[in-house]
Amino acid sequence: MQDLGTPQVADPKLVPLAGRIYITFNTGHSAHSPNGLYLMQVWPQIGVPQKCELDGRQTVEKNWAFYMPPHGTLSAIYSLEPLTQLRLVQGQLDDGKSLHFERIMSAASNTISQSLSIGTQMAFVDSGTAYMVAHEKPRLRSKRGYLGRIVRLDFDSAGAAAITVGSKRLIHSFAKLILMGQRHNPNLLWAVYFPGIVVDGNDVLLSYGINDLEFAFAEIPLDTIWP
Repeated sequence: MQDLGTPQVADPKLVPLAGRIYITFNTGHSAHSPNGLYLMQVWPQIGVPQKCELDGRQTVEKNWAFYMPPHGTLSAIYSLEPLTQLRLVQGQLDDGKSLHFERIMSAASNTISQSLSIGTQMAFVDSGTAYMVAHEKPRLRSKRGYLGRIVRLDFDSAGAAAITVGSKRLIHSFAKLILMGQRHNPNLLWAVYFPGIVVDGNDVLLSYGINDLEFAFAEIPLDTIWP
């Protein structure tokens, strides 16, 4: 990636768009300047990283959930609270140049906590319904943990999304919530971090990291974790 102008790759995730597979990632945390968030085609051929731009963005961007709606313009979920959607307004996938987005819809929710953030990309089960795993981040003083929560997004005919959060919390095990010895990240209580989800009928395949030290996969019936 350094040869392509991206010195660091953090939080990589695969996302299908228009019959192709892309990877989205950011360039990590920077104390001196905003980091970068990118899309890059990896199948059927390897492309080049395209920087995703947005006016008024946060200094450190982690995850946008990209999707291609029926009208065909590249879009993204920017945040869950407020639920904010983006649309590509300048640039084109796979032309090697920056992609410029604008906010098109933003709505606060009375039921979604601000501690909930985007985890996985979205897994669409039809053109108007998708699931993702969001990250819930409980805090204790200056430290925080990461847990998974299933989220469903329903899109109306105009493309506006509505969000519903599942009631169950996803962890690897209670034992893994207690870190023994030195922590990889001293600011974490624990971390069960979800980068991938596939939904096939009632089967859900999840990939996740454990405390920044291990990883695992789990296949779970959807009706056991939703709602």
